[in-house]
Amino acid sequence: PNDLSIRLMLNTEVGVGGVIQIRGFSGSQSVSDAEMPLSGPSAFFFGRKGGYTAEAGHLNLTVVERIPINTTMEFSLTLVNKGVQIDARCQYGTPFCAGSSSAANYGKACPTVGKICSGVCRL
Repeated sequence: PNDLSIRLMLNTEVGVGGVIQIRGFSGSQSVSDAEMPLSGPSAFFFGRKGGYTAEAGHLNLTVVERIPINTTMEFSLTLVNKGVQIDARCQYGTPFCAGSSSAANYGKACPTVGKICSGVCRL
């Protein structure tokens, strides 16, 4: 995993309920997470979480505390680079992905024996 530090300053005020979208994370091996943890001195502006969409590579930050104009915000999140994490594989006779517990999709449902686990449940 990689810890990404983000620093940004907006030239406008953003009120509670506003959404800031950061793009460019496509290709990450991290899975979508509606409550991806954020840390750092400005994470409180977003309730210390962001909505990450893996397919699009976007991080959506919903403002929970008003951000004044020209405020410099600094926060961090963790993503996994594509190809860095070993993929778990479906094993014969088991409906779940097996391998190292740090493998991508470990413990998720197997769609096809022997293939890389996608986490899509097909019972």
